[in-house]
Amino acid sequence: MTEWTNPVVGHREDQVGHQSGKDIVQLGTRADGTQTRWSFTEITPDSFQWRGEALQPDGTAWKLEGEFRATRRTR
Repeated sequence: MTEWTNPVVGHREDQVGHQSGKDIVQLGTRADGTQTRWSFTEITPDSFQWRGEALQPDGTAWKLEGEFRATRRTR
């Protein structure tokens, strides 16, 4: 289990991660009960893609809330 905290807005969330093929997926639940899914894909030694999604009230559709591509910076 991983704990994620955003100190700016006081948001805290526990997440459980697992491997899904070559990807890493973390599932969690917000204080208001909304389920979340963070996906780390296209993982290489120097980069990855991150997507943050929230499950909509219908319980079937995931809404994209954020997406980032990260690249290792060389010095």
